[in-house]
Amino acid sequence: MNVFELADFAHRLKPIEPGTYKLWLNAVDPIGELAVSDIDKAQVTRYRMERLKPWGNWCSGTLKMRLASLQSIWNVGIGADLVKSNPWLGSGSDYTKSKRKYTQQSWNYFYEFHKDPMFLCIWHHGMRLGEIAGILPEEIVLNEEIPYFDLKHNKIRKLKNEESIRQVPIHPACRPFVNELKLHNSFSSYSPGEIWSRRLKRRTGYPAHSLRHNFINRMRKAGVEYSIAMRLVGHSPQGTTADYGDVFLEDLEQAVLKVGELQKLR
Repeated sequence: MNVFELADFAHRLKPIEPGTYKLWLNAVDPIGELAVSDIDKAQVTRYRMERLKPWGNWCSGTLKMRLASLQSIWNVGIGADLVKSNPWLGSGSDYTKSKRKYTQQSWNYFYEFHKDPMFLCIWHHGMRLGEIAGILPEEIVLNEEIPYFDLKHNKIRKLKNEESIRQVPIHPACRPFVNELKLHNSFSSYSPGEIWSRRLKRRTGYPAHSLRHNFINRMRKAGVEYSIAMRLVGHSPQGTTADYGDVFLEDLEQAVLKVGELQKLR
């Protein structure tokens, strides 16, 4: 069995998101034709040295993700008794994945996308790209006093974590456009929204995830209370009081409206 075959077997045995499988294939590609039995600690070191570029933390982060992908593939192989040990274990611990920083841009900067449903939904709610790009029609609830997105795992994509399962009030500026959101093709080789994000970056210089950063910055400037802010974007709040009390839909709606007032931030 070669490495490509092991990856394919692991994918069939442990279903994963298309985007994650794409990361697996990128990681496997340089060694795909090698026999699994030939992958030892020396081969792992060679893999690391040949792919570590002197271009800073961003490339180190990419290598770290690829090593993690290979470790996952081998873990599945161990569970199926196809391999006896995992030579990739701990191989990425030396590298850091740096967080990218984005310059804060105003609403007017993205003028070409002011009527784009995907842009509006991320700009006004700070959702992750996959959350809104992989949403199903039944998760868009409009027949309630406070219309909302009912974000949960579905057949198109899984959410990042349990905190990501939430209800997000729909900003009034988005309501006329939500029914124009295009359902992602679950058979596509692309992750939900990936093609759209590439188009946004080509036209503006900023990927979709920068809009989430933009929204969180505007929440801070608007003075949105911490636990409400964390619930709105699907993060787990930290601290002793994080699990106390409730955050209601009307609280989230007020936060969304408050942040929307700052959309012309310069």
